Amino acid sequence: MSSSINLKLGARKPGDAGSPDASAIEMERRIIWIRWLAILVSLGALPFLASSLNRQSLVTLLALIGLGAIYNLTLLVVLLPHKPQWLTSGYISAIGDVLLVTGGVAVTGGTAGPLASPFFLAYFVVTVTTAVRFGGLAAIVAVLTIALSYTAVVYYGNTVLGTALTLNDLTNLAMRTGFVALTGIFVG
Repeated sequence: MSSSINLKLGARKPGDAGSPDASAIEMERRIIWIRWLAILVSLGALPFLASSLNRQSLVTLLALIGLGAIYNLTLLVVLLPHKPQWLTSGYISAIGDVLLVTGGVAVTGGTAGPLASPFFLAYFVVTVTTAVRFGGLAAIVAVLTIALSYTAVVYYGNTVLGTALTLNDLTNLAMRTGFVALTGIFVG
């Protein structure tokens, strides 16, 4: 057993079963079903979030979940059967996932701001699925995108709340993005 970490910066090679396209399409199909589970979990969280969010935030979150369902249905019904190369060679779904999670984080932070959002954990799912699909370089790109978008949401959220980021907030931000980065490196 080797004690070193082997980070591969290229795309992952598909398994022996089937063609590369068939393998990538099957992987994308599985990730679409994982995304449906995430949509159900998000819907299930709405009653629990009702006590900490105002009505406008709940409606916005529900609209965002609806947008996520439309996005996922579009991937499943339109792109996967008719334009699979858009999903297997590009990052459309990874970028869409990061944007949806970032929207969820921005909406669910409540009065405590985005650092308190339970939706932050979904960034780990995006990191892992991107790393598994596309390999190390894509994982690094996904982590950088997540770190930038999450940092922007945190700064924007604090600006809207009219509060300055404290040293504790900056430490929390660094730890969260750091652990997402570590996850991307180890999985990728």
